[in-house]
Amino acid sequence: MLVACVLIDHFPFRMEARRDPFLAHEDVIIIQEVQRKRLVLDTSPTITDIPAGTPLQQALSRHPVALQREADVALYRRQFDEVLTQLEQVSPIVQEAHRGCAYLGLDGLEDMYGGRAGLLTALERAVPPDLGPRFGVGPGMFPAYAAALSAKPGHCVIAPADLQGFLGDFPLEVLPLSWEQRTSLRRLGLTHVKDIARQRVGSMQASLGADGRRIWELARGADRRPLTPRRQELECSATMAFPSATVAHDTLLLALQALAAQLFARPDLRGRFVRSALVSGTIVRRPAWERRVAFKEPVGDPGRALPAFKNLLSLRPPPGPVEDLTLTLTGMTGEAARQGSLLPDVRRLDQLKEALRQLEVILGKRPPIYQLKDVQPWSRIPEERRILLPPTFP
Repeated sequence: MLVACVLIDHFPFRMEARRDPFLAHEDVIIIQEVQRKRLVLDTSPTITDIPAGTPLQQALSRHPVALQREADVALYRRQFDEVLTQLEQVSPIVQEAHRGCAYLGLDGLEDMYGGRAGLLTALERAVPPDLGPRFGVGPGMFPAYAAALSAKPGHCVIAPADLQGFLGDFPLEVLPLSWEQRTSLRRLGLTHVKDIARQRVGSMQASLGADGRRIWELARGADRRPLTPRRQELECSATMAFPSATVAHDTLLLALQALAAQLFARPDLRGRFVRSALVSGTIVRRPAWERRVAFKEPVGDPGRALPAFKNLLSLRPPPGPVEDLTLTLTGMTGEAARQGSLLPDVRRLDQLKEALRQLEVILGKRPPIYQLKDVQPWSRIPEERRILLPPTFP
C-alpha cells in the first residue's frame, strides 16, 4: 500500500503566529488541559527539547522565560479541516493523524496524474506553501511519516527499499509513544528506533504492554495499518452576536434556544432528527470556548434540546464573557420513533446498538469496544489464539 504523509510542523504554533505575528520569533509554549493536567500541546520551532505531552511544570523548568499560550483547539481544527478538504481533491482516501499531519492513499492514482511526478506535484500544490509542509511517500503510514521528517519544507522524500536501515537513526520520539512510555524506554537506554528494532518482541511487550508488538513492528518498517478516510457528516450551524459580551446564564440559554429554533425551521431539517450539537463561542481575551452536547435520544425540535443546553451551561459554563455563540447540529438521522421488539434477545441487541451509536457521538470516533474471536486456539502463543475485532451484529 503506497501512502503519502503531509506534515506541517508546529501547526498550532503557526496558527497562533498567524493571529499574533509578534510570536513568530519568540519561545512559546502552547498549553492544553487534559483530564485536569496541564500538558504541552506544541511549542515554537526554537524549542526542540520539549515534545508534545510533556507536563507543563517540566517544560517550564527547561524554559522558564518562554511565553505561554492557552490552546485554541477550535481554531486549529477549523484551519486543518480546510487543509484536509484540499487534500481530498487529490486523493479520496485522506486520514487525519493529528493536527498538522495527514495520510493519503496513493494506490491507483498515478495514471490519473500522468505518473508519480504529476501526482506528487498535485499533492504539493494542495497545501499553502506558507505553512512549510513536508511530504513523504512510503509503503505504509510510518515509513511515509519518517520520509516526511527527512524532507525539507516544500519538498518530498520517497522512503528507500531498506526501511529498517532508513528508520534506524531516527530518535525515539518519532514512534507513536506517550510521554510516559518514552521516558520508560529512555531509562532502559533505548534512545533510537534501531534500539527498538534490535530487541525481542517479548521484551517490548513486557515494557509497553499491548503496544509493545506494534511499536516493535513499526521500528522494523512493517506498518500494515489500513487508512481510514474521513467521514463526511451533514452539519448545519447558526451564529448570534451579542451587543456586548455577557456571562448571564439566562441570556446564553435564550440565545441557544433561538439558534436551535432557527436551525430546526430550515427546510433541509424538516423531518430530520439530530443526535448531537456543538456549542462554541468567542471569549473576551481567551481562546474560543467549545463544548459538545450528546442527546440521549435524537431530537427534532428546540424544546427537547433545551434541557441538554441547561445542563451544559450549569455544569460547564464559558470561562469568561461571551461575544457570540455558534450552534452546530450534527449526527443527522431520519428516525422519529422506534418500536421495540417483543423478543428479549432482540431488544437487548437493539439496546446495545443504540449504546454504541451514542458512544460514537460522545467520543467523536468509533468507541474502543471489540469482540474476541478465536483464530488459532491451539497455538502456544497466547497472542495468536484470539484477535480483537469491531462488534458485528446479525
